[in-house]
Amino acid sequence: DIEDLYTDDFFWLHERGVDLIFIFSYFHLFRKLYLNVFDLETEASWKSGVFSFLIFQVVVFFGLVLCCTHLSEITLTIAANIFHTFFMFKGKAYWFLFTDKQLNTDTLIRLAYAHYVSAFYLSFLGLLHGVDIHYDWKNESFYDGLSSEMLWWDEALSNELTNFFVALVFITIAFFLLFEEPEALSYEIFMWGDIGLSTDVRFYGV
Repeated sequence: DIEDLYTDDFFWLHERGVDLIFIFSYFHLFRKLYLNVFDLETEASWKSGVFSFLIFQVVVFFGLVLCCTHLSEITLTIAANIFHTFFMFKGKAYWFLFTDKQLNTDTLIRLAYAHYVSAFYLSFLGLLHGVDIHYDWKNESFYDGLSSEMLWWDEALSNELTNFFVALVFITIAFFLLFEEPEALSYEIFMWGDIGLSTDVRFYGV
Protein backbone atom coordinates (compact mmCIF):
# COMPACT_ATOMS: atom_id res chain seq x y z
CA ASP A 1 0.00 0.00 0.00
CA ILE A 2 0.94 3.67 0.02
CA GLU A 3 2.41 3.44 3.53
CA ASP A 4 4.75 0.64 2.49
CA LEU A 5 5.94 2.70 -0.47
CA TYR A 6 6.79 5.68 1.71
CA THR A 7 8.69 3.49 4.18
CA ASP A 8 10.60 1.76 1.41
CA ASP A 9 14.35 1.94 2.06
CA PHE A 10 15.26 3.32 -1.34
CA PHE A 11 12.49 5.90 -1.33
CA TRP A 12 13.41 6.99 2.18
CA LEU A 13 17.14 7.18 1.40
CA HIS A 14 16.42 9.21 -1.73
CA GLU A 15 14.42 11.76 0.24
CA ARG A 16 17.00 12.02 3.03
CA GLY A 17 19.77 12.36 0.44
CA VAL A 18 18.01 15.35 -1.11
CA ASP A 19 17.63 16.89 2.35
CA LEU A 20 21.37 16.51 2.96
CA ILE A 21 22.22 18.05 -0.41
CA PHE A 22 20.04 21.05 0.45
CA ILE A 23 21.70 21.44 3.86
CA PHE A 24 25.25 21.12 2.51
CA SER A 25 24.48 23.49 -0.36
CA TYR A 26 23.34 26.20 2.02
CA PHE A 27 26.31 25.57 4.33
CA HIS A 28 28.62 25.89 1.33
CA LEU A 29 26.96 29.11 0.15
CA PHE A 30 26.84 30.76 3.58
CA ARG A 31 30.46 29.82 4.22
CA LYS A 32 31.54 31.58 1.03
CA LEU A 33 29.49 34.64 1.97
CA TYR A 34 30.94 34.65 5.49
CA LEU A 35 34.50 34.49 4.12
CA ASN A 36 33.74 37.33 1.67
CA VAL A 37 34.98 35.37 -1.31
CA PHE A 38 34.10 37.90 -3.99
CA ASP A 39 37.38 38.17 -5.90
CA LEU A 40 37.28 38.64 -9.64
CA GLU A 41 39.28 35.45 -10.03
CA THR A 42 36.40 33.48 -8.52
CA GLU A 43 33.76 34.88 -10.89
CA ALA A 44 33.58 31.70 -12.97
CA SER A 45 33.10 29.54 -9.88
CA TRP A 46 30.27 31.81 -8.68
CA LYS A 47 28.56 31.65 -12.07
CA SER A 48 28.78 27.86 -12.31
CA GLY A 49 27.68 27.54 -8.68
CA VAL A 50 24.63 29.78 -9.06
CA PHE A 51 23.61 28.02 -12.27
CA SER A 52 24.03 24.62 -10.60
CA PHE A 53 21.88 25.80 -7.67
CA LEU A 54 19.11 26.93 -10.04
CA ILE A 55 19.18 23.62 -11.92
CA PHE A 56 19.01 21.89 -8.55
CA GLN A 57 15.72 23.65 -7.84
CA VAL A 58 14.38 22.39 -11.18
CA VAL A 59 15.42 18.81 -10.36
CA VAL A 60 13.73 19.06 -6.95
CA PHE A 61 10.56 20.43 -8.55
CA PHE A 62 10.33 17.44 -10.90
CA GLY A 63 10.94 15.08 -7.99
CA LEU A 64 8.32 16.80 -5.84
CA VAL A 65 5.70 16.29 -8.53
CA LEU A 66 6.72 12.64 -8.96
CA CYS A 67 6.20 12.04 -5.23
CA CYS A 68 2.48 12.55 -5.87
CA THR A 69 1.71 13.96 -2.45
CA HIS A 70 -1.00 16.52 -1.73
CA LEU A 71 1.45 19.26 -2.81
CA SER A 72 2.35 17.67 -6.12
CA GLU A 73 -0.69 18.75 -8.13
CA ILE A 74 -0.56 22.25 -6.62
CA THR A 75 3.12 22.57 -7.51
CA LEU A 76 2.46 21.27 -11.00
CA THR A 77 -0.37 23.76 -11.56
CA ILE A 78 1.70 26.70 -10.33
CA ALA A 79 4.64 25.80 -12.56
CA ALA A 80 2.40 25.30 -15.59
CA ASN A 81 0.72 28.66 -14.98
CA ILE A 82 4.11 30.38 -14.71
CA PHE A 83 5.16 28.74 -17.96
CA HIS A 84 1.89 29.79 -19.58
CA THR A 85 2.32 33.37 -18.32
CA PHE A 86 5.87 33.53 -19.72
CA PHE A 87 4.42 32.99 -23.21
CA MET A 88 1.82 35.72 -22.62
CA PHE A 89 -1.03 33.18 -22.50
CA LYS A 90 -0.56 32.46 -26.22
CA GLY A 91 -1.34 28.92 -27.26
CA LYS A 92 -0.49 25.95 -25.06
CA ALA A 93 3.30 25.90 -24.91
CA TYR A 94 3.06 24.28 -21.48
CA TRP A 95 1.44 21.16 -22.97
CA PHE A 96 4.77 19.70 -24.09
CA LEU A 97 5.84 19.21 -20.48
CA PHE A 98 2.79 19.67 -18.25
CA THR A 99 0.05 18.32 -20.57
CA ASP A 100 -3.31 19.41 -19.10
CA LYS A 101 -1.82 20.83 -15.86
CA GLN A 102 -2.98 17.78 -13.92
CA LEU A 103 -1.31 14.68 -12.56
CA ASN A 104 -1.79 11.94 -15.11
CA THR A 105 0.30 9.17 -16.57
CA ASP A 106 1.60 11.29 -19.48
CA THR A 107 2.70 14.08 -17.15
CA LEU A 108 4.41 11.67 -14.76
CA ILE A 109 6.32 9.98 -17.59
CA ARG A 110 7.51 13.28 -19.04
CA LEU A 111 8.52 14.69 -15.68
CA ALA A 112 10.29 11.43 -14.79
CA TYR A 113 12.45 11.72 -17.91
CA ALA A 114 13.08 15.40 -17.15
CA HIS A 115 13.97 14.56 -13.54
CA TYR A 116 16.58 11.96 -14.51
CA VAL A 117 18.14 13.95 -17.38
CA SER A 118 18.37 17.20 -15.39
CA ALA A 119 19.86 15.33 -12.41
CA PHE A 120 22.66 13.89 -14.55
CA TYR A 121 23.25 17.33 -16.04
CA LEU A 122 23.40 18.75 -12.52
CA SER A 123 26.13 16.24 -11.58
CA PHE A 124 28.17 17.46 -14.56
CA LEU A 125 27.67 21.09 -13.48
CA GLY A 126 28.73 20.19 -9.96
CA LEU A 127 31.95 18.71 -11.31
CA LEU A 128 32.66 21.86 -13.30
CA HIS A 129 31.89 23.98 -10.25
CA GLY A 130 34.38 22.01 -8.19
CA VAL A 131 37.04 22.49 -10.85
CA ASP A 132 36.28 26.22 -11.05
CA ILE A 133 36.59 26.63 -7.28
CA HIS A 134 40.06 25.10 -7.00
CA TYR A 135 41.54 25.84 -10.42
CA ASP A 136 40.00 29.08 -11.71
CA TRP A 137 42.14 30.78 -14.36
CA LYS A 138 39.52 32.02 -16.82
CA ASN A 139 39.03 35.51 -15.36
CA GLU A 140 42.63 36.66 -15.00
CA SER A 141 43.38 39.98 -16.67
CA PHE A 142 46.76 38.79 -17.91
CA TYR A 143 47.28 35.22 -19.04
CA ASP A 144 50.85 34.89 -17.80
CA GLY A 145 51.86 31.29 -17.46
CA LEU A 146 48.66 30.14 -19.17
CA SER A 147 50.19 26.85 -20.30
CA SER A 148 51.08 25.87 -16.74
CA GLU A 149 47.63 26.89 -15.52
CA MET A 150 46.07 24.75 -18.23
CA LEU A 151 48.11 21.84 -16.95
CA TRP A 152 46.75 22.50 -13.47
CA TRP A 153 43.20 22.52 -14.88
CA ASP A 154 43.76 19.22 -16.69
CA GLU A 155 45.20 17.72 -13.53
CA ALA A 156 42.23 18.99 -11.54
CA LEU A 157 39.79 17.48 -14.02
CA SER A 158 41.53 14.11 -13.96
CA ASN A 159 41.75 14.17 -10.16
CA GLU A 160 38.09 15.11 -9.75
CA LEU A 161 36.96 12.41 -12.18
CA THR A 162 39.20 9.80 -10.58
CA ASN A 163 37.96 10.60 -7.08
CA PHE A 164 34.37 10.61 -8.31
CA PHE A 165 34.61 7.16 -9.91
CA VAL A 166 36.48 5.71 -6.92
CA ALA A 167 33.80 7.02 -4.57
CA LEU A 168 31.10 5.70 -6.89
CA VAL A 169 32.67 2.23 -6.85
CA PHE A 170 32.83 2.15 -3.04
CA ILE A 171 29.25 3.41 -2.74
CA THR A 172 28.08 0.76 -5.22
CA ILE A 173 29.82 -2.00 -3.26
CA ALA A 174 28.44 -0.72 0.04
CA PHE A 175 24.87 -0.61 -1.26
CA PHE A 176 25.29 -4.03 -2.86
CA LEU A 177 26.23 -5.45 0.54
CA LEU A 178 23.54 -3.54 2.43
CA PHE A 179 20.75 -4.29 -0.05
CA GLU A 180 21.36 -7.69 -1.55
CA GLU A 181 18.02 -7.84 -3.35
CA PRO A 182 17.11 -4.29 -4.37
CA GLU A 183 13.69 -3.88 -5.89
CA ALA A 184 12.56 -0.98 -8.00
CA LEU A 185 9.70 1.05 -6.62
CA SER A 186 6.45 -0.20 -8.07
CA TYR A 187 4.13 2.39 -9.55
CA GLU A 188 0.65 1.92 -8.18
CA ILE A 189 -2.41 3.63 -9.56
CA PHE A 190 -5.02 5.20 -7.33
CA MET A 191 -8.14 6.41 -9.06
CA TRP A 192 -10.60 8.73 -7.38
CA GLY A 193 -14.04 9.37 -8.76
CA ASP A 194 -16.04 7.73 -11.49
CA ILE A 195 -13.88 5.70 -13.85
CA GLY A 196 -16.28 6.55 -16.64
CA LEU A 197 -15.60 10.27 -16.29
CA SER A 198 -12.02 10.97 -17.37
CA THR A 199 -12.07 14.43 -15.78
CA ASP A 200 -12.69 12.90 -12.36
CA VAL A 201 -9.85 10.42 -12.57
CA ARG A 202 -6.58 11.21 -10.80
CA PHE A 203 -3.58 8.99 -11.26
CA TYR A 204 -1.17 8.85 -8.34
CA GLY A 205 2.02 6.82 -8.53
CA VAL A 206 4.93 6.69 -6.12
